[in-house]
Amino acid sequence: MKRLYKSIVSLVFMALVAAGFGAGTAFAQFTILPQSKDPASCENLLKSNTEEQIAKMLKTDGRDEALACAIITGRISLNMIPYFISYFANFLLSLVSLISMLFIVIGGYYYIYGGLVENKEKGKKTVYHALLGMAVAILSWVIINVIISAVTS
Repeated sequence: MKRLYKSIVSLVFMALVAAGFGAGTAFAQFTILPQSKDPASCENLLKSNTEEQIAKMLKTDGRDEALACAIITGRISLNMIPYFISYFANFLLSLVSLISMLFIVIGGYYYIYGGLVENKEKGKKTVYHALLGMAVAILSWVIINVIISAVTS
C-alpha cells in the first residue's frame, strides 16, 4: 500500500516538474511570476504609455503583460501591488487545486480497495479533508478578490 502511494506521489511530482521545464505557451499561466515575451518590447510598452494608460491596462486583459514588463524593467509602482497579490492568489489556488485533486484520487483509491485491507475509513477521511481544504482555498480566494476589488475600484 505504501509502495503504491509513493509511486503515485512520485509520478505526479515528475509530471509537475516536466510541465515546469517544458513551459511553453500552454504552461505559461502556471508560473509564479507573470511571463513576458522580451525585455525590448517591455521597455517600449512602459515608455510609450503614461501612468493612467498603464493603470487602465492593469484593469483589462493586458494585466499579465503589464505586470511582467514591470518586473523585467524594475518599474513597479504601488498601484500594481493589488494586482500582484491577485496574480499570486490565482497561482496558489491552482496549486491547491492540483494537490486537492491528487488527494481525492488517493482517498478514492483507499475507499475502493479499503474493503480488502480495512482502509475504507481512511479513504473517507482523505477525501473529506481534501474537499475541505479546497473549500477553504476557494473561500480565501474569494475574500482576497473582494478586498482587492474594493481597494482598486
